[in-house]
Amino acid sequence: MATFMAAVEKTCGRLSRGRYSILRKLGAGSHAQVFEADDCELQKRVAIKYLYRDRLADPQAALSILRELDAMSRLAHPNVLPLLDVVVNQEPAPLQDVFIVQELMDGTATETATHHPCSAPPSDASPADQSLRIQETMCQLLLGLEHIHTTGYIHRDVATANILYREREGGGLDIKIGDFGLARDQVPPGGEYDTCNVTQLFHRAPEVLLQNMCYTEAIDIWGAGCIFASLLLGRDLFAIETSRLEDLTDDQVRQEMLHAICQRLRLPPGSLGLDVPWTSDPGTHEMTNDYGISPATLGCIPSRPHVTDAALSLLSKMLAVDPTHRWTATQLLNHEYFHHEVLQKYRQPKVAAAAPTTKLCGEPPREFEGKKMELWETWSEIRHLAKELRRMQNAVLWGLQQAVPSSSASKTLL
Repeated sequence: MATFMAAVEKTCGRLSRGRYSILRKLGAGSHAQVFEADDCELQKRVAIKYLYRDRLADPQAALSILRELDAMSRLAHPNVLPLLDVVVNQEPAPLQDVFIVQELMDGTATETATHHPCSAPPSDASPADQSLRIQETMCQLLLGLEHIHTTGYIHRDVATANILYREREGGGLDIKIGDFGLARDQVPPGGEYDTCNVTQLFHRAPEVLLQNMCYTEAIDIWGAGCIFASLLLGRDLFAIETSRLEDLTDDQVRQEMLHAICQRLRLPPGSLGLDVPWTSDPGTHEMTNDYGISPATLGCIPSRPHVTDAALSLLSKMLAVDPTHRWTATQLLNHEYFHHEVLQKYRQPKVAAAAPTTKLCGEPPREFEGKKMELWETWSEIRHLAKELRRMQNAVLWGLQQAVPSSSASKTLL
């Protein structure tokens, strides 16, 4: 392991011409390893994701990486994790090394530390402080989703593991949405997406579980509702013991999840079409519960000081079973739950700190859906994107150096 990390550190330093110095490993997954590093040019700490080489050699995996990078490069917002830089090995060699540079955050919503926004608030906090902490988290999450949706994207993986936080100086937390590996351009009304295998199981919306390929960005709102419920409950609302799912087929797992949703939202039996044989035809399953849910159906949420009538009302709008009755992010942000003066600071128009270096302004979005791309074409697109990011970074840094003394130019972007 030490040998691998040393090799990655050496490669990153060489390809970035000494700009990034890897310090320590933060974590690892099936597709990449994440490291904490020093950005010697901007004098700040960053997170660097190093993609495993076998992913870059797989055409579908490489295309997924390209889609993720392209989406992140266009979504400059304070509540969206920005893409700061992409470091790659140069042509004409095969694309083997990709380092994705992002803001360094303190953790994810799956962690259980009591200071974390997506865990239960500290037991010694006042009910008002508990409620405000959750309100701040949800307000920022919905602001991020509002921007993603109005920009024309659908995230498709809104779950606690992909909501990141950082402690703010002077108290409070910054919330950012990360992991755009499943993000896509929104399809026209009535159009179909490529798969229903999206979002983590316990955050999967009913229409996706019913294999309706014509879902909309409303599935992101359902995922956010599941996160909100976990804040109020201290656990996942629709969780099922994994041991119960181990020997089941995919169809049976989906049926178990639909039963869990019906049971915990106190929906009538059959309201999600469970009495109909499974099929991939979206027209076969129709959700007869066209009234959504009401706060009264959320009696499964135990009584706590921060579980107010306004909180349950908001949650009912997010977990409406019929996606056409589910509120949009903009509608939710205007709900009475967010009518707190402290939250107004998040609602003021502002520019993301990394926007000048990350958003590929002036270029129309590249369309990758439905287009068969050769592996070398995908590599070329990733390299092009990396060059554009670097070009814009250099332009911004040059502008800062003209406006402020050179000794403080780099600090301006911190």
